[in-house]
Amino acid sequence: MLIAFEGTGGELAQSFPPIFVGVRADFRPYNSYIWQFCQGYRSDKPAFAQYVTGPRTDGLNIMDVFEDGKDVVDNKLKVNHDRRIDIVGYSRGGFAAMALARYVGYVHSRRVNFLGLFDPVRMSNLYGQYNNNAISGNCDTVCVIMRNAKTGSRSSWGNTGGSLEAGVKSYSHAYFMTSHSGMGGWPGGGDVTLSQNGDEMSESVRAGAFMAAAAGAAGVFSGRLWPHPF
Repeated sequence: MLIAFEGTGGELAQSFPPIFVGVRADFRPYNSYIWQFCQGYRSDKPAFAQYVTGPRTDGLNIMDVFEDGKDVVDNKLKVNHDRRIDIVGYSRGGFAAMALARYVGYVHSRRVNFLGLFDPVRMSNLYGQYNNNAISGNCDTVCVIMRNAKTGSRSSWGNTGGSLEAGVKSYSHAYFMTSHSGMGGWPGGGDVTLSQNGDEMSESVRAGAFMAAAAGAAGVFSGRLWPHPF
C-alpha cells in the first residue's frame, strides 16, 4: 500500500473562488507528483494507494494530516499485517511522511519498503515521539530530493530528512535548480521566476524522474508539466 501526503494548501479548495478551484483540480492530475504517484501505483500493481490532502497554509493542522495517514495504515494492517508499505510526501507532507514511517516501526514493528520525500519541510507542531528531524531506521529505501539553495526559493524554510538513523538500507539524495513549488510538480507556482534561475520546469521534471527511478517506478510520472495557472 501507498500513503501519499500532498504539500501545503489543503484548505485551498474551500477558500479559493470557484474559478480557481476548477483550475487547480484540472491541473492536479498532470502536475502534482504526489497525485501522479498514487495513480501510477494503482495502475502498476494494482495496489491500494491513499492520497492525503496536505495541511492548511498555516500548517497548524499537520497533526490531523498525520492522523489521516495513520488511520489508513492501522486499518489496512488489521486485515493484512504483511502488506508492503510505501510512503511519499511533499513539503510539509514530507514531514508527515517521515512521522508515519516512524509510527509504522514503533507501533506495528514493521519496516517501510520505500520512503520518498519531495523537498520536505521541518514542522515543529507535530508533537510527541514522531516529531523527529531524522529518518527512522525502519526504512529500506529512502529517496530525498530538495531544491538547490541557490534558487533563493523559500529561503526561510528549513528542510528536513538530511540525517538517518541506523537501519536504513539504501539512501539517495539530490538537489535540483527549481523552486519549492517545482519540487512538488508545480513549476511557476509563485516564488521563483524562470528568468531568475533558468529552466525551472525542466529541472522540476528531472527531479520527478529521479524520484521515480529511486522508487523503481519509471512509468509513474507523465514527464510533462503545465505552468502553474496562478
